[in-house]
Order: sequence, then C-alpha cells, then structure tokens
Amino acid sequence: MHWIQLFALLFLTLSLSFGQNTTETTGNPASSSVPANGTIAATNATKTVTLPPYFLDCRLTPSSVQVCSGKGVCSTDGKCRCFIGWFRYYNGDCSISIRLVPGADKALTVIRIFNGVAFGILLLLTAWRIFIEFRNRYSGDFAPIRNLTKFALGMLFLYCFFNFLGCLDWYGVYGVISHAGYIFIYVIPFPIALCLFSAIILHWIELYNVSTLTLRREEMIQKINSNYNPTVSLEDILLKVSFLRKFKVFFGVIVSLSLAFVVVFFCLYFYVKNYDQYWYYFNFFMVYFLLCWVCLGAGFVLYGVRMYRIMPDIVKPKIFSITVLAIMTVIFLIIENCTVISIFHSKSASNDFFIKLITFNVLRFLQVLCALNIYMPLWNWKNWFHSSAITSRDPNSIDMSVSA
Repeated sequence: MHWIQLFALLFLTLSLSFGQNTTETTGNPASSSVPANGTIAATNATKTVTLPPYFLDCRLTPSSVQVCSGKGVCSTDGKCRCFIGWFRYYNGDCSISIRLVPGADKALTVIRIFNGVAFGILLLLTAWRIFIEFRNRYSGDFAPIRNLTKFALGMLFLYCFFNFLGCLDWYGVYGVISHAGYIFIYVIPFPIALCLFSAIILHWIELYNVSTLTLRREEMIQKINSNYNPTVSLEDILLKVSFLRKFKVFFGVIVSLSLAFVVVFFCLYFYVKNYDQYWYYFNFFMVYFLLCWVCLGAGFVLYGVRMYRIMPDIVKPKIFSITVLAIMTVIFLIIENCTVISIFHSKSASNDFFIKLITFNVLRFLQVLCALNIYMPLWNWKNWFHSSAITSRDPNSIDMSVSA
C-alpha cells in the first residue's frame, strides 16, 4: 500500500518539523491583556502601546485605513471576522498571519511541496491520457462511453490542476496568490468532484448497456446451438439500464445546485457582516456535499451489487474494477468532507490542526489516484506510454483493464 507509506512519511516529517506550541486562532502568541482605557499592555514588552479607537471597534475605521487590515470583514458587533490564515490581535484587526505560529511555516511548506509533486505528476499523467483518448477515434455503440471518458478525464484534469495550484500559496499568506484566488482554488474542486463522479457512474451505466451486445451474441449462439443457455436474459439488463439512465437528470440537478452554492459561499465569505449567518451557511455548505457523497455512495453500492450479480461471467471483470475504484473514490470523498468540517471547527492552530490539513490533501490525492486508475490502470504502468495498450482500437473488444 504505497499511499499508506506516503502518508506515514508525511506524518513523520510533520512531527519532526513542528514544535509543541499552539496558538489560539483568535489570539496572539504573546501573552497580553486589554485594559479598559483602550490600550494593550504586552507582558513581554517594557512599555504600553496606545492603539487607535478603530483597533477595538472596526466600525470606526476611517476611509484612509483598510478595514481589518484588508484580511477580514467588519462584523456587526464591531469585531473583525478574519479570513482563513489570519488572526485577530485580541479585539483588533486581522494582521496576524498563521505563519507566525511556531512550526506553521514548516507544516505549510510540507503541504505545498506535496501538492506540487503529487498533483503535478497526476496532472501530467491525466494530460497524457486525454491526448491518447482524443488521438483515437470511435463510433457506433462505443461512442457514448468514449464521450463520457473524455468528459471524466477533463474533470479529472481540472481537479488535479486546481489542487496543483495549492503548491503556490496557502490562502494568500505567502503573497503569491490573492486570498480570493485561493478561496476559488479551494472551493471549486467540490462541484468538480461531483461532475467527475457523475461521469464515472454514467460510464459505469453505459458499460452495462454495451454488455447487452454480448448478450445479443449469446442469443445468436443459442439459435445456432440449442444446447446453449444464456446466464441472464437481455430484458433484465435493458430494464435496469433504462432505470439507471433516468439518474442523468438527478446528477445534473445536484451539480447545478453545487455550483450555485459555491457562488453563494464566495459572496458570503467576503461580504456578509453577520458572523452567525456566515458560520451557519458554511456548515450547511459542507453538510450538503457530505450528504451528496453519502447518498451517492450508498446508492451506488446497493444498486451496483444487484447489477453485478445479474451480469454474465464474460463481462463481470470489466465491471468489477470500475465498481471497486468508484466505491473507493466516494469513500475518500466522504472522509475528506468530514476532515474539512473538523479543520474549520478547530479552536487552535495546533499540531493536530496541521495534521488534519495534510490528511485533507492526501485524501484528495487518493481520490484522483483511484479515478485515474479507472482510465489508466496502475497494474498496466509499463504500458502507460503505449497508446495501443491504454485504449483499444478494436471497437468489438472493450476491456475495462485498459479503460473501456
């Protein structure tokens, strides 16, 4: 299990790099207090620093000064709601970067290196697989599967690309990518993942449709050889495939809703001044995607097992690999959403917080690895750069081991 070794290595690196210090997400590493006269007396300093009035009430910030240091939103209660990666100095502005937390810079460097290397490799492999797919031409009964393959690979490429961009910055604290740009990079993979998984399921459904060609050939054999009995009737497969195809509309609805929720999240994150409204919507946003993955995963497993049982043995190997990999993908997606909820409910930037961040990125890597394995199998790695081994040119022979 190479991915387990990778996660263990990252965990060891993180453990060796961090100190044991933690910092409250709304506080400051230095021990300080706020007297009633509007000044701050830091215990590690030799003098008291007088602060302007708007430091304690962001609503009083003059037009010549950036509200909350440009790193947050002034809430209705006069306190800054800091963006991810920035903290308040007590009741003041959001001028404290997470990089000032002991060990944080090293942890974020580990995450950025991992994203650059891991997703960079997967991005190149996906691009090569897309090139192979477009180089070959297919028609007839196999065209729908190939079109779905191209769409799924396109979504996979975008998913890898946005995660790869995570190596350039972390919520804008390094100044390479703006904070708004990084928020977009962070949230857009959620609906992209739904598009990708929907394409995988539709691909899976079309495989059952193509398998009816095998059953038709069996019926022809039965006409020639009266002693031959097919293992399942053609009508059974057609009825179930017809039922599954109705879910195309359902997939379209949940993907459209996901995109709409992303737009709303983006607007609320940067503009809503009521903290409770923002926090309630954020929890709704994450729970929505979590429920989507739980429902899709449960439905896929239950109906997938039923479909697999009625298939003739000749096509079962083609179906089995995509079914298992799709189930693994959705499991990693469910765990990822739970991890994100746990991250944003963390009360301090402690070692556990950074370990969760690394776990989140590793889970996204495993999702891509499973999805790519459907179209570019690891067990055929020696043939990855031989197009004839990755995509069959024979329209009468579809083999899921080389991505049907």
